[in-house]
Amino acid sequence: MHSNEDAILKQNRDCYDCVIIGGGPAGLTAALYLARFRRDFKIFDSGESRAALIPVSHNYPAFVEGVAGVRLLALLKAQLACYETTVTTEKVRQLKKKDGSFEVFTDSACYLASTVLLATGVIDISPDLPHTEKAIAEGLLRYCPVCDAYEVKNKRIGVIVQDRKGLNEALFVRHYSDDVLVLTQKNTVLTDYDKRRMRQAGIRLLSQPDIHLDFKHRSIEIQAEPTLRIDTLYAALGTIQQNKLALDLGARENKGDLLVNRHQETSVPGLYAAGDITAGLNQLVVAQGQAAIAATDIHNRLKKRR
Repeated sequence: MHSNEDAILKQNRDCYDCVIIGGGPAGLTAALYLARFRRDFKIFDSGESRAALIPVSHNYPAFVEGVAGVRLLALLKAQLACYETTVTTEKVRQLKKKDGSFEVFTDSACYLASTVLLATGVIDISPDLPHTEKAIAEGLLRYCPVCDAYEVKNKRIGVIVQDRKGLNEALFVRHYSDDVLVLTQKNTVLTDYDKRRMRQAGIRLLSQPDIHLDFKHRSIEIQAEPTLRIDTLYAALGTIQQNKLALDLGARENKGDLLVNRHQETSVPGLYAAGDITAGLNQLVVAQGQAAIAATDIHNRLKKRR
């Protein structure tokens, strides 16, 4: 984006109590709380919530048969609509601090807000395979064993890794199945210690095998000697934190995770963060709990200004 001062933008003169950036479970939960706190806020969503890719979640409470990510997002938006609040589908490009408030820049306008809540989440790093979204939808490709390893217990499971962190995920999966295979990529770095841990856990290792998604037979073919078939593949390749808006304001981070206090406030006063963009367990219920904490602190913070 060019200089904000020179950009031809629709300037919104009113100052919102809060602008929420991100319309996933965390952002929508924060919006619900702020609506019920009778706060004047705006919520933006770029349409990139990874929750939308969840075929079905069985560890989200109260849904006996599980709930698809798209369905959960729709329910949260419907609940928010009861308070005459809608999500603005537009990407926020930049944040600036000005006279104790925040300037929030999109492609079409500039908004002012007393506080900002970031719920922009992360992007899963996908393996270099075709039709990954279809593979996710059909359960051939997965990213979160905490979320769904129970659904593939006692199955043949592959875990594609890049480093020791990915190996730890394979060891986690080993609790659910005796048949776990670790697949490395071109630049994977594993030490002798890592390989010894795998042997002790009964996990096999294949280096840079060709992987073929077989949608017809709902399995994955591993080109090796001999050719192997597995039932599902976990991608343990890490994530990309969508933290640039905060970092550009000088927010502190650790390995990409934004550092927050017990109220979910970052090192930048008035800038909050909730969900996977912060350190901790990447789970829907955790993200929503953090959003509730942040929204409540924002409400109390604004009360003190009166």
